[in-house]
This record gives sequence, C-alpha cells and structure tokens, in this order.
Amino acid sequence: MALADTPSPSFNGQLTPGGVARVYQEDTTGKPIVQVIDLKVIGTPSTANNPGRRYRLIISDGVHFQQAMLATQMNTLVAEERLQNFGIIRMEEFVTNVIASKRIAILLNLEVLSGPVEKIGNPVPAETALKNDAGVTTPAAKDGAAAAHSVLHAAGPAAVGAAGGTADVKPAGGVFGGGGGMGAPASRGMGGGMGGNRMTGGGMGGSRDTNSMWRQNASSGPVAITQGAPHGTGSSVRAIATLNPYQSGWVIHGRVTFKSNLRTYHRQGQEGQVFSFELTDDSGSIRLSCFGQVAARLFEVIAMDLVFSVSRGSVKPANAQYNRSTSQYEITLNEGSTVAPVTGAAASAFAVKYQFVPIRELERVETGAFVDVIGVVSNAPETTEIMSRATGEPMRKRTITLVDKTGTSVNLTLWRTTADSVKLPPSGSGPAPVLACRSVKRGDFGGVSLDSIGSSSFSVNPDITQAAELRGWWDSVGSTQTGMASLSASAGGGPLTGERKTLRAVVEEDVPRVGSEPRGIYFQTRATVNFVRTEGSIYYAACPETKKKLTETAPGVWNCDATGKEYAEEEVDWRYLLSIKIADETGDQWVTAFNEGEKLLGVSAKELNMVSKTDPDTFSRYLATPLGKPYVFKVKLSQNMYQGETRLRYSLLRAEPVDYRAECKLLLKNLASLRLC
Repeated sequence: MALADTPSPSFNGQLTPGGVARVYQEDTTGKPIVQVIDLKVIGTPSTANNPGRRYRLIISDGVHFQQAMLATQMNTLVAEERLQNFGIIRMEEFVTNVIASKRIAILLNLEVLSGPVEKIGNPVPAETALKNDAGVTTPAAKDGAAAAHSVLHAAGPAAVGAAGGTADVKPAGGVFGGGGGMGAPASRGMGGGMGGNRMTGGGMGGSRDTNSMWRQNASSGPVAITQGAPHGTGSSVRAIATLNPYQSGWVIHGRVTFKSNLRTYHRQGQEGQVFSFELTDDSGSIRLSCFGQVAARLFEVIAMDLVFSVSRGSVKPANAQYNRSTSQYEITLNEGSTVAPVTGAAASAFAVKYQFVPIRELERVETGAFVDVIGVVSNAPETTEIMSRATGEPMRKRTITLVDKTGTSVNLTLWRTTADSVKLPPSGSGPAPVLACRSVKRGDFGGVSLDSIGSSSFSVNPDITQAAELRGWWDSVGSTQTGMASLSASAGGGPLTGERKTLRAVVEEDVPRVGSEPRGIYFQTRATVNFVRTEGSIYYAACPETKKKLTETAPGVWNCDATGKEYAEEEVDWRYLLSIKIADETGDQWVTAFNEGEKLLGVSAKELNMVSKTDPDTFSRYLATPLGKPYVFKVKLSQNMYQGETRLRYSLLRAEPVDYRAECKLLLKNLASLRLC
C-alpha cells in the first residue's frame, strides 16, 4: 500500500471520535473526519440506461465502520485518484438512508484531507454495535432505494437532509396536506396529498387568514397567500442553492427576478392557464411554475423586484429547455403551497446575485449560452419595428451598445415588450446610464452579440458596487477614451482596434485549434484586396421573408422551397456571396463576403445584378473597386463539411477602410508595450 508523503495540514492525525456513530444515527449536523478503508466500483461504465459508475465505500472513525456510497458528481475524485483506499476525508454533505434494512451514508460533498495512510484503529461494524441503540425505523425498501438512486445522481452537491421519507403532513384544521416529500404516494398528486376536506377552510394550518392578499367569501381557493409574517425564520429558511427533492418542511425566501406572462394552454382536450417566475437569493435562483387556479390567483400577486417566502411545493429536476435559473431543480406550486410577502429590513437582504462576465470575455463564451453582463450604455438609438419571419407580425426591437472597463463594446438587442419596458434615454439626451443585464443570450450575429429573452431581467443604474465602479470609470476615463474594441458589427462602424493578427499567424496559431472551437475563431487583420473572383456566383437570389436561396422555375419567376411562395424578379432580395483574396506581408487568403460585399463594391447586390445585364463595363468597374485598397477585416474562421470532407471557411464579418490616425495610435500602443527602452 502506497502511503501519503505529505498529508494535508487540515488532517492532524485524529479521526472524529464517534463520527461514524452519529452518521449511522442520521445526525447530519457535523462534518466528521473519517478514513476510507474500502473503495469499490459498482455498476458499469456510463450508458444511455446507466448514467454512470457508482462507488461503494466503507468509512471508519477508528472505532466503528459502515457502508457509504459516493454521489456521481463526486466520481471525478476517484477518476483523478484524489480519493483512494485508506485516504482521509471530511464529510461536508451527506444523508443517511435505510436501504434493504441497511443504513447507508450517501456522500454528496466531501473534502479529501490526505492520501493513503496506515489503517487507523480496529473498527467494528456500526450496524452490529449500534443497532440496539439506534432505533432504526425502516421505510419501504422500494422508496428508500429510489431516493438513494436519485441522490447518487444529483447534478451537484445537495443540502443535508433525509431522503425517501413521505410528506404526509396534516396541518391543524385538516385542510390541505403539505408537499415536497419524495416518497409520497402517487395518488396524492404533485407535492403531497389532500389532508382533509378542501371546502372546509383555506391555506395551511387552519382557516384562511383574514389578512389574505385577496379576500373571498366563497370557498377557499388554491394556495394560501398570507399577508402576515412569512412562514419560516432564521435557520428554518433554506438557501435556494441547497434546496433539493429530498427535503420536507422547507421554506425559501427570494426576490422576484423574472415573471412570465399568463398564458392559456390546451392539453388532452382540457384548457388551463400557466405562468412561471424566478426567486433569487444570495446563493442562486430557482424557477417556480403555477398551473390552473393556482396560476390565475398568483399571477396578480407576484410582482417583479418584490421578495416572497414560499413553502410546500413539488421540487423536481429542472427542465433545461425552459429553465434559465442557477438551480438544478424547479418548483411547482400546488394547492398545499404557501406564499407570503417579505417586507422591510428582511426584504432588503435579498439583493439580486449577478455573475458578471467582462465584455471582452464574451468571445470565449459558447454561442447560445446565458450570461450576466454590466456596462455603460454608450449608444441607445430609438426603438424600431420589424416584421417577424416566423409569424409575419410586427415586432419591436432596440439595439443598444454596452461598454465596460475592458475597453470593449458589444451590441445588445432588446426584443418585443422589453424594448419599451427598459427605460433608457436616447443617446446624447443625458448621462449615459449603467445597465445590469441578467440571463441574456450570447449570439454570433455580426461577430458577438447579446439578445434579451423572456427570462432576462434588466436594472438601470442599479445600486451595486460594480455599477458604481463602472460609473466612476466612465466619467473619468471611458467617455473620452478612443480606440474602443467592438465585438459586434454595427451600421455606423467605428474603427476596428482589436488585436491584429497576420495571415501567417492565423495559419500557425488558429487553424490547428479551430476543430476544438465549435463556434469558430474570430480575428482582425490589416490586409489589401488583390483579387475578386468573377466566375461563378457573386450574389444569389434570396427569399425576401426567409433570406434563403430561391430557385428560378421560369424566366423571371423564383420559388422559395421553405415557404412554397413564388416571387417576381423585382421582388427578389439579392444578396452577396462574394469571394475575395486578401493579402498582407506574410501571405494571402480567400475570404467569403456576404453583407460586407456592398461596402467593398459600393453597390447593392440587386443593383449590380441589373447592371450586369445592361452595362458590362460598369459591372467590371464595380468589381475592381476594392482592388489594391487596404482594409481592416474582422474574419470568422470555422470548419464545415462538404461532400464528406472537412473544410476551413473564412467568413468576412466586417471590413473598414484603414483609419490611419487610429492605426498610428494602435502601433504606438503596441510599441510602448514592448518596452524597448
């Protein structure tokens, strides 16, 4: 057996006295230090039906030992050989379940204090030594096994709590049963069953509170909405990040950071209503959904930026397709749930928690990911209206520019009602505001872009440290700083002043790694156009609605395969597919230009198509317009498959004539960074 050369200073050579005895007796209040005296794999490698290997451990405090199992999120400790036989660990989070009449500790989170050391003590089985004192109450083996399986496959560390128990809570007054228990019989519905006659009163624990946020003389409605003190105080309130399906009697407090619209759905011939909202505390956020009468009543109560206390509901794994919160779980509120407002000093403690990504770092964020961003609104044009390609209906949008202390800007598009609800003054009408954005979507339109979605939230000039720091930077330096780098293409442009790369550097540094970058690699280069390809297609006929390529079915008649519509010649939207060769002092490269083709040639694709048929000489002069001229190009390098082969693709995102003043400043800055003298 290999011994650890240098045990962690956190381990003083002593195991926690009585640690295993307390674990065996389901005492989860401590963090016992124990030794792993056996570690074995059970199950098989990951498959579609088997989500991963599981590891069985024997833990010892030197006096007693008992069985334990490792939650799958901890498997990397074994794979990386940090957790080994005869190693020392601190049990940070765990639950003790009874499975097939045996008590097994489920390790949800742990810290490895030492590698293998000599076996400590001569421990005996805790089950044999303690069974007469433990008073084991064995739940149904089936429920316990299911709970253990779920805990073992939790996506992250869960809160300490018992798994597998039922939630058959019957409050005084016998109105509604509580929810939240994992082992409740299915007949009780989500989150728990009825505890009595639903017509005899309202809410949890007795008759409806006379201070209810709504008052009705009719029968009690779903969900108890109380005006008085929130349910649960102090240590009984759980941090949102620790909530999981294996707890009962939980209470959470949080600020509303998102609220959806109330919409009607149709399912199996039935009609109902649904809406959702998010609660956020300083540990994270969680989505809560409401259906039917619950949705109808709560929709008028839940409001953005207010703080609420919530207890009793069905906690289940989150549906990643719809859930943008930080929690791996979500809550469905039901007839047994309680919702109460939190006001005063207690509410002020629930500030929105952001995880801001610096704008410069957005290039490294995967396209489609959701991020938090804060920036000064350096440009805020008026809201415009476009036609939705999907529905053909008008849709409002507002594209603003955010900039932060990294000296980098990015475009953010606010869609639909958000375009009007986020109150930003037009550019030049006053001090530029600071905008904090939560859960905006990272796109790749024109390079890097951001878009609002339904669950995004925004705060103008928020009272947070980051906003104050950003305001100070903008007022003292940022508002007059030149040479800001832009991650997004824009109609007005402005100089591209990001890091330059030669074409040879792209081949040597970027091409070898492009296969591992699914969203592609972006770079800027200063180069000259020395050839425009004239053979083949330099533009194509596009559908005015979908922008997809059209097929000519008859002279002057074009058909769109996507919509089935036909268009006359004058209705077609002609778009560039221009292939140009750019060159610098280190080499040359073919690049495909789309919208930027109009900027290079000085004429739209539609006009050029008409000229090609009536004036060949003018057509040729247009194609020669960019030849020999220097530009700063922003290019996307990516891979695509063509006829079964992998090909490199260079797409031109932006082309700007060289701004010699800006280029000189950039050169001086680069020279200064070399510190030659």
